[in-house]
Amino acid sequence: MIYLCDDKDIARFTEKLGYFRHILNSKDIPIGEVIAAHIQQASLAHKDKTWKEKATNEVITLLRDDYPTLMSVLGALSDVSV
Repeated sequence: MIYLCDDKDIARFTEKLGYFRHILNSKDIPIGEVIAAHIQQASLAHKDKTWKEKATNEVITLLRDDYPTLMSVLGALSDVSV
């Protein structure tokens, strides 16, 4: 089953960024688009306005040795960021 989470649940789940490793290790999804959409949506749930920057920096750190995927993620992030 899939449940809709409220902002409080989303903020609590995404507070620590270790789960990004699991998303980035997925093989059958468009990583750039999924990460960009996730960061955009989760940032709306956080009262801490620096969360988006912290999340982006975490992704950059995790992908520092995978330039093509990093560029895909950053490109998708720049497309959704306003």
